Amino acid sequence: MNRAIVVAAGVGRRFKNKNGKQFVDLLGRPLISYSIESIHLCRSVDAITLVTNEETIDACRRDVVDKFGFSKVENIIAGGESRQESVYLGLMSLNDSTDKVIIHDGARPNISVEKIEEVVEAATIDNGAILAVPVTDTIKLAGKMDTIANTLEREGLWSAQTPQVFDYHVLMEAHVLAIADDYHGTDDASLVERLGRPVKVMFGDYENLKVTTPGDLDMIKAIMKDKERIV
Repeated sequence: MNRAIVVAAGVGRRFKNKNGKQFVDLLGRPLISYSIESIHLCRSVDAITLVTNEETIDACRRDVVDKFGFSKVENIIAGGESRQESVYLGLMSLNDSTDKVIIHDGARPNISVEKIEEVVEAATIDNGAILAVPVTDTIKLAGKMDTIANTLEREGLWSAQTPQVFDYHVLMEAHVLAIADDYHGTDDASLVERLGRPVKVMFGDYENLKVTTPGDLDMIKAIMKDKERIV
């Protein structure tokens, strides 16, 4: 079975919502509902685990999973203090019948079913695969006193996105090693890379934005309105 872990345990202090960022209104629906919907519609995904804040578990079940009929959601669990810990707790809730595990940020609501299917298929062929987009801005490396130390060549630089898909046992091994080494990565691919395992980079979507600030929310609203994703 292929199982997805949707990570939505962030506090989201920039957003004035008592239930956190995942419940911020996006075109009349909770932000988190869009990510779950896209994964729910994927034929290659059999089940979903939602990782959220402990105090919002009931609200997620009532106002998102039950309300929108997301029957593939088999678990709603409390996350940890960091994203990495939340993913690990999600992995711990799965069982050995899991083949591929799909990790997705709940704050990326504009992910398409097609892109999810593409990265899952790529991970089936390779050890693992992630969505990413080529960097278009000029990237500066800052040194002491916040002065420019170097300008990096953009060729070969990619901005990582989610979903990221890996063999369940490989990703679990990567997380266990990270815990043992007290290593904190910025995404799951960085943990798998430490095992010396190759990870395939798949072309993502520049509109697969992560909502981190209210400005991001305004931008994603405009994009999704244009795509007529209002339900």
